Amino acid sequence: MKKFKFWGGLLALFLSGVLTGSLGTWIIAERHGLRILEGPRPPFHRVIAKRLNRELNLGSDQRERIEQILCRSHLEMLELRKRHKPEIDEILARSIAALKAELSPPQQEKFDVFVNREKAIRAERERALLGENSTGNDPCRRGSDDRP
Repeated sequence: MKKFKFWGGLLALFLSGVLTGSLGTWIIAERHGLRILEGPRPPFHRVIAKRLNRELNLGSDQRERIEQILCRSHLEMLELRKRHKPEIDEILARSIAALKAELSPPQQEKFDVFVNREKAIRAERERALLGENSTGNDPCRRGSDDRP
């Protein structure tokens, strides 16, 4: 009887943990999960600046200077990406053609769907990344609602 109570209690504890975890995850996903998917992501340099502020307890002057450095670096990387985009596209096109040559006709059809889906995702990502700088505003200037 003692073993039965022990294993029954252990099972009840395990199941209550599973239930609590599932319920908590569901509540968080319902309340906050879709916010992540809605709207544009914050500029990456601001995300890094916030993380550095949290980890290093930066002063306000340090925060400002570090965010400016990160923003300039981010813009330089975007420019580098723009300059090398034709080369990257050429490499991808060659790779896709080589991969298709190895596939059967039904596989090629599925592969075409896959490639088109990935191209759409990549184009959307590039629009979001490059669009940060297309508004004419200085992306390194802080907005009033943008505090780390």
